[in-house]
Amino acid sequence: MDGLPPDTAPVPSIALETVLLSAARLAYFAACRLYVNKSLFADLREVIREDGLSSDVDTPNGEGIELDEAEGGHLGLSGNGGGAGAGGKSSFASRLREDGLGAALSKRTSASAAVPDRRDSLSPGQTGVSTAGRAYTRLSKALFCLAFSESCMLFTLLLFGDAVSDRARHYNWSISLLALLSIIVFVIPFVLCLLVTHRSRTTVTRTLLLTLPPFALYLFFFYNVGSLIADKLVTEGSHTFGLVNSLLSRLCVPGVVLIASLSGGGALNSAWEAYEWRSVSSAEPVTDAHMAQAERALHRARVDLQQRYRSLALAQGSAAREADTASSRSLLSKWTTSNPAALHLKSVEVEVAAMEKMERQMSQDVSRLRRRKAMREMGRSFKGRVWLLVGWLFSVYCVWKIFVSVINLIFGYTRQSHQHTSAEGAPAPQGTDLLTSLLTRLAVVLNIELDVATWSRLIGLALIGGILLANMRNVLGGVSRIFKATSAGISASFMLLFLAQLMAIYLLTSLISLPSSPTASTTSLLDTLPDFNVFSRLFDSVFLISAAAIFFSRWISRKFRDDAGLAAQYSV
Repeated sequence: MDGLPPDTAPVPSIALETVLLSAARLAYFAACRLYVNKSLFADLREVIREDGLSSDVDTPNGEGIELDEAEGGHLGLSGNGGGAGAGGKSSFASRLREDGLGAALSKRTSASAAVPDRRDSLSPGQTGVSTAGRAYTRLSKALFCLAFSESCMLFTLLLFGDAVSDRARHYNWSISLLALLSIIVFVIPFVLCLLVTHRSRTTVTRTLLLTLPPFALYLFFFYNVGSLIADKLVTEGSHTFGLVNSLLSRLCVPGVVLIASLSGGGALNSAWEAYEWRSVSSAEPVTDAHMAQAERALHRARVDLQQRYRSLALAQGSAAREADTASSRSLLSKWTTSNPAALHLKSVEVEVAAMEKMERQMSQDVSRLRRRKAMREMGRSFKGRVWLLVGWLFSVYCVWKIFVSVINLIFGYTRQSHQHTSAEGAPAPQGTDLLTSLLTRLAVVLNIELDVATWSRLIGLALIGGILLANMRNVLGGVSRIFKATSAGISASFMLLFLAQLMAIYLLTSLISLPSSPTASTTSLLDTLPDFNVFSRLFDSVFLISAAAIFFSRWISRKFRDDAGLAAQYSV
């Protein structure tokens, strides 16, 4: 290949090394697929279940209460009680539509209806899952695992590339880099557009035609807006394939903004969670009696709300009939005659809106009580105390990271990027952050040679990744709420693809931000990546803005709610 280092090993040796590296790719892919099938996809389904108006509420004896099962004050119980299951909910919704209640429910309970349908369609082995839904699930899992394996291969070649020949290292680096860029820029966005525009009763041709306009609009903004930003902030790398340089230069700035905003909010959330752990231990304990009382109150509110929906549907029917009758009256009769059905409809709509607001608030109260009870019980166990200690240490790092970002923005930076080496090939000056100082002292004490600049940056990026992972549930919950209107069977697939996109962008941005290394092989790989001149300043700026925004939102939310006295509201 043109531009690659000259052959330093025979062709059979390079082929054997490529086969071994491909085996490593397959191992990464298989390990990731095992994790996705056993844990991650189930967690995404759980996030979907927790979102929405009509989440399950447990009765004191452990039986689940479903809003959609409430009809005329009678509840079908699921769970240990063995009542109506998922199919019961679907048949009940069908009966409502047949009774003429679908119009009211579609306006008032779209959120509540979305969650059970989603849950049913995402359950493994469920007969209601469409063929397209299963295909999207398999595709999203494969893309996630492929993005993970290629990202891991890039870091493997960077850290342990000296174990193979120079040409094999650069050849496999180019393959992984091009594959990862194709997934990030083209494949995942196209599939995301496909998931959003897909409808179960739409043909494949129509779905593709609906997918192309948003995907073309995305490509237009990615190329044109990305080029404007890249021309001012980014110096392209030295990769021989021009498309790789162009895609990387357009991707790194949005990637930095995305990762900085998520990590800034995550750092503040981690510190805030540690503070809430401490406040929970000193507040009034939440007992089983408090939980039972709160759940019974929520159950009654949901039954009343369901009955109000029925009254609303009847009132809408009466108002429609009155409107048809009034259309045949004279103009004078219309002016002198009132419409009691319309007045009654407005009254019922006001009642429904008030009941919805009350149900939503009571549902939030139950969730907060459950969380406080779980946190207090976990804090009493040995495992919980260990996690509490780890959380406190992690929150200290998060606060330190925010403090260092402020200092860096005020006093400037000393660390240079990987293309800022001197003419003699000397490494760039090291920064003076906490990790660099600790690693320098450790290398002196242990009397070992250590690439302090690279390893301190890798550890720092790993900690930022830990911040993102610790707060990923909040991010996915937000994505679920935004896309709750999409088709039920593909919502978890959408979130898995979003997670794959986020992971790949983060790992690729991490490589771009690495400093130079005294190892010539490592530096030659990093030189193929863009030189991002303002990486640190942009990252810290967005990091602080995001942290400040999350702080004010959490602070205002805490001011308007009384968590300390929440348990007292449901005292028996």
